[in-house]
Amino acid sequence: MAERAIPSLNLMDGVRGRLRYVMVLIAACVSLAILAPRPLLGPSEATHYAHLANSWLHGHLDLGAEPPGFPKAHNDWAKVTEFTDDTGALLRLRRCVTRECQPARDTPAATTLWWVNSEDAPRSFTRAQRRQFRTRWYVSFPPGPAVLMLPLVAVFGVDAPDTFLTLLIASLFATLLVKTLDEWRGRREQLHLLLAGAWLLASPATVVGSQGGVWFTAQMLASVCTILAIRAWLLHGVGWRAGTWLALACTCRPHLGVVAVLWLAWRDARDGSPPGSVKSRLAFLAPLAVVALLLALHNSLRFGDPLEFGHRWLDVRWQGRMQEFGLFSPRYLPRNLQCLIAVPFQLQAPWPWIKISIHGIGLALTAPWLLMSARRPPVGPRRRVWTVMALSGLVVAMIPLGYHNSGQLQVSYRFALDWIPFLMVAIVAGNPRAGWLLRALVVVGIAVNMHLSWAFKVDRSGLFVARPIGWPFQAEFTRPHAKRAARTTTSRLPNPMAR
Repeated sequence: MAERAIPSLNLMDGVRGRLRYVMVLIAACVSLAILAPRPLLGPSEATHYAHLANSWLHGHLDLGAEPPGFPKAHNDWAKVTEFTDDTGALLRLRRCVTRECQPARDTPAATTLWWVNSEDAPRSFTRAQRRQFRTRWYVSFPPGPAVLMLPLVAVFGVDAPDTFLTLLIASLFATLLVKTLDEWRGRREQLHLLLAGAWLLASPATVVGSQGGVWFTAQMLASVCTILAIRAWLLHGVGWRAGTWLALACTCRPHLGVVAVLWLAWRDARDGSPPGSVKSRLAFLAPLAVVALLLALHNSLRFGDPLEFGHRWLDVRWQGRMQEFGLFSPRYLPRNLQCLIAVPFQLQAPWPWIKISIHGIGLALTAPWLLMSARRPPVGPRRRVWTVMALSGLVVAMIPLGYHNSGQLQVSYRFALDWIPFLMVAIVAGNPRAGWLLRALVVVGIAVNMHLSWAFKVDRSGLFVARPIGWPFQAEFTRPHAKRAARTTTSRLPNPMAR
């Protein structure tokens, strides 16, 4: 299928059209700046991408030193212990902290067991061998944002203003969303502005976009690349434009690549024709293939595994859970679903009158307007768009729901930002006008989200509690100590390396 030209819109050619997008960008920046918890021109509390870019600029892949705050307050850095054996082979080691390894640590010799590369069973090393161990620290996150930060780091060093960069990217998404919807529908609608406001003030982007930091910058940049990929697909169909933007989104959030299968299989959104010629399909896949190879090379050089971004090597308290059950497991699904929808909270007398856990309160209260994406339009082009966008959002959402972590330190489930762009287009496909119900749900989301987001900014430590009644993570904090659990358990645990 030949690529179609972007629809001609006279309103886009004049000052009025351009002013619309400039005003959205300014309003978005101001809104998020008010909620920013730290100076916008300073570094965030998690400058991992700045350090990764700095490492590249100095010609190495690891940090070359201990991470900031080590050993007391370092957060989400990958720790790789290396050892060269008698054959000259480089072994990458992780200390085994599962319940099965506990008996070995309790012996008089205090043997420490180690996972070696991708072996299924841990092994021990002599004291003489352990004296030859060396430690390297890495950034364990997909490297896309670090590429964007290279110029900033070259000028400002590792103290580059990643907080402002994250805020600007989040604001840019709102602008691109309005522009995409205007161009796709060929007219300006209040609904498009309403959804931009919902993104900024009634979604996880409210907190994520104003924070900065390694986790949040990646999600915001992935969202921008995703909406640009959607725009290219809506206006041009399957081709190099959609493939390029989707590939760039994968450098931030790799699982977004699963939508490529849907877009290749589904018929064209406008006329129902097959999704492009062989040439356009190859052009769509080529950027994805190039990015996949680059990411695989980067992973292999650092961790010896093309599919390993480094999260299995994180020096965090959750290593026991990650080693016993894997980074991904069906056992995580129930609690993550609860974090997605609604998590119990506590009421209190002083402001902010509500205390929530570090996992937030869920989208049922902070973004109820997303329910409008379930409204299916009548048969026709809008139905085809709705179907592809709804399915894209669904398949992307399923992957983080099986992840061992809910996102943490959030007002609402932040992993939803991976699939909210798809549902926004689905909302427009099923609701061509901003009806009263959608407006009401957006207002509710704004009221709840702004209240909690402001409390998040003013007093983060006072906002969260560890264990409210019904908290889905309660079992982890009441779980017996690993030593006692190892003595009482009789069943063999699942393969700790299994995903």
